[in-house]
Amino acid sequence: PSVPIEGMDRTLGSRLVWLDDPVCRPCWSDIGHEPPDILFSGGYFVPAFRALVRDARGTSNTVLMADNNWTGSFRQRFLDPLRHRLLIASGFDAVWVPGRSGRNWADRMGYAKERIFEGLYGCDPAIFHGGSRLGSRRAEFLFVGQFIERKQVVQLAEAFIRAAGPDSGWTLRLCGSGELLDSLPRHPSITVSGFLQPPVLAEALRDSRCLVLPS
Repeated sequence: PSVPIEGMDRTLGSRLVWLDDPVCRPCWSDIGHEPPDILFSGGYFVPAFRALVRDARGTSNTVLMADNNWTGSFRQRFLDPLRHRLLIASGFDAVWVPGRSGRNWADRMGYAKERIFEGLYGCDPAIFHGGSRLGSRRAEFLFVGQFIERKQVVQLAEAFIRAAGPDSGWTLRLCGSGELLDSLPRHPSITVSGFLQPPVLAEALRDSRCLVLPS
């Protein structure tokens, strides 16, 4: 969603600062904060984030959050390791990744093995838990994510229209938001929902027969 997000500071009970200029290079005094004890940063390619990390070095424990996976591409083998070792890795005390593939990526980018930690993603098992047997659920494909090109959501909708005839009984539900919302094809068997809160999303997952991740 666009920022600032209404009411988030009240929910957190703390003042928030939104950096809406990604190419600026602020220091902590510019935004009226002292460097924190621990600084978690995603988006290492964003100049504003890197500037705050550099300004916090020596004062904060800096942690990079990255969901990159190791694919073994030419770029990952030769270009990215050089960039990380020269420009990025030295700015962080640790890197936090989702799992083993992310650990492999971070290791090859030059981060010390003892400073790579897994478990970046998680969910609340009190909300997200199993549902009924697949055969008793709705004949529905469910997509949850951003409506952006990388997620290939338009291609998914077009493929569904080609494959599912009017009498197939199957439907496609697209949950999310993004710049491609108006590009999604209209079809009587396709429904589009906006961003869903966790309890509602969990119920949708339990009711659908197939989760689709075209990216």
